[in-house]
Amino acid sequence: MVILMSLGALLVYLWWYRDTVTTAYCFCSAFFISYITLLLGEVVGFPSISEFRRVSETGQSLFNPDILWIPFDQGVDMSTFLNILAFIPLGLLLTIMWETFNYFAPILILGVLFSLIIEAGQLFTLYRYSDINDVIMNTIGVLIG
Repeated sequence: MVILMSLGALLVYLWWYRDTVTTAYCFCSAFFISYITLLLGEVVGFPSISEFRRVSETGQSLFNPDILWIPFDQGVDMSTFLNILAFIPLGLLLTIMWETFNYFAPILILGVLFSLIIEAGQLFTLYRYSDINDVIMNTIGVLIG
């Protein structure tokens, strides 16, 4: 449902600016919206309103501060590499769609901030923990893209 609403808003935006955007930009924008929605909702487990409602109805705490602060304390596993792979499209799409991100500093800053937002969101989900490794690997994936 969220992806349809996001794509609907994108279509309105693209129709409004139809004289200034290219077809390639339209396709990249649709893929970007779909990618971000799926990444946040399905892959990283970013909390949704229904998740907050469900947790509050069961009387469980909304805030679950399970944080792994020490980098690579538990070693390197498959999820380490999957984090890199999951964020390569973000770096790629940002550089294709906006010239600002053709430089190292803006893409690095956005990669770190986006990863921090995801990890902060995981503080409000049950059975998930925030991990400094995820921030590091996600940022590397954005930089590779």
